[in-house]
Amino acid sequence: MSPRKIASAVIATVWFWPAFACESPYTFGDCGGTDDCYEGAQNIPGTICKDNQCKCQIPDQVICCHFREVDNPDCKRACRYCWDCSEGTKGCEDVEVECRLPSDCPTKPGGVCEFGPACAFGKCDYLALGGDAKTQKLGDCERRYCLSGGGIEVIPDLGDIEDDGNDCTIDQCWEAGPTHEARPDGSGCAGGRGYCIAGKCVECMYQSDCATTEVEVCSKHKCVPSTCIDDLRSGAETDIDCGGPCAPCDDEKKCVEDADCGSGACTGGKCAAPTTSDGRANGTETGVDCGGPDAKPCGDGARCAVHADCSSDVCLNSTCQAPSCRDGTKNGKETGVDCGGDCSIACE
Repeated sequence: MSPRKIASAVIATVWFWPAFACESPYTFGDCGGTDDCYEGAQNIPGTICKDNQCKCQIPDQVICCHFREVDNPDCKRACRYCWDCSEGTKGCEDVEVECRLPSDCPTKPGGVCEFGPACAFGKCDYLALGGDAKTQKLGDCERRYCLSGGGIEVIPDLGDIEDDGNDCTIDQCWEAGPTHEARPDGSGCAGGRGYCIAGKCVECMYQSDCATTEVEVCSKHKCVPSTCIDDLRSGAETDIDCGGPCAPCDDEKKCVEDADCGSGACTGGKCAAPTTSDGRANGTETGVDCGGPDAKPCGDGARCAVHADCSSDVCLNSTCQAPSCRDGTKNGKETGVDCGGDCSIACE
């Protein structure tokens, strides 16, 4: 036999001879004569030969079939972590595995945002799903949006208009928030009765607006007896041409009761300017000494026009609402918007 043929035969013998010696990392053949690393026609990936036994090279991994293929008699064994192996796998007895699939995880209690279950490294986790937050504040011109990566973004919503309950204002949203602009003077009030003047509904603008034009006149936008414009104090008037059946009196004019005064405050027989401590709902206030731009916010149940009139920062149907865990507002004892404090939902 020629030298070239002898060399070819030696190479062929070495290439096809089973590898009984330990190789590290293990890639082919048996390991010390055992069948741990070689089954039929497959090797077990990730193993090394140690103490004449095939073992996983990465600590905490064991040799197993993937849990999705455990019922397949031809499943491919490999080095895997216990959460990728089926329950009861040898070597995983003391390893706590919460889940192998997201469906193994319990539903997360409802929060402001929706969360979907996820299973990572044998532990249950929850991923925030995008979409509108479950609780929104009505009429703040904003929308709270849950980000898919977690957290909440507040974005403008020009359709979330705050209704101040006033027919003589135009309610709309701007980038700065809700606005309530007075309608042009002379605009009709709701139902076609009266006119808008300086953002308030009044009874009349013209003499013809008064029903009994023979005995009534339009004075200070109110239909009153004709004696209310004779420059005399007559009848039930509390001062000249004001009070009683006439239009309310100005400050410092004589009065008998609050209704005699334009300020709504009759003090010591004279009409007084409204204050935020006079025990009345007058001036720009929406409630008694509360609400409006000048007084403190009102408590629950008081009359209001906008959210800012209320200590809870929630005005619905012209009434200040008590704080709740679903009003889209951080109020009461909450530590976040509708979470923490007395709410059952923990803040993220």
